[in-house]
Amino acid sequence: DYTSLRAQGSVQTTLAQRWQLALRVQGQLSSGALVPGEQFGLGGSTAVRGYEEREVSGDAGALASLELHGPDLAGRVFSAVDHFHLLGFLDGGRVRNRLGTPCRDLQSSCDLASAGLGARLGSGGLQVKLDWAFALKNGSHTARHDQHLHLQVAYSFH
Repeated sequence: DYTSLRAQGSVQTTLAQRWQLALRVQGQLSSGALVPGEQFGLGGSTAVRGYEEREVSGDAGALASLELHGPDLAGRVFSAVDHFHLLGFLDGGRVRNRLGTPCRDLQSSCDLASAGLGARLGSGGLQVKLDWAFALKNGSHTARHDQHLHLQVAYSFH
């Protein structure tokens, strides 16, 4: 028997010369040990890029992602797309397990952090996200300074 609380939020602001700064945070608290499917996971294209999907997970956790988006280059680079942005990012997070259950090796608390560059492209219903990230800390499977390329492609029918 357990209780868990999940929260997330984001804020975005426009800077000079059409640059944008975006911050996204997520977190989870729990009153007890959770089954793996309910745990807070870190790693992958949406939760600390530069690592394998859900490389570490825990009963409680938090993550933050800070992105600096450059101005829209669609008209200058690709005339057939609606938007094209380049960006830089920093991601980080921590998970913790109750009852001393390890999230990596013999540790019950684990941190991941990464930095990288990305691109966002949109045309009609097509959205493409490409991120190149390098790990700043050792994970369960990823070593510090390892690199990962994350690609997401989505299409929305209107």
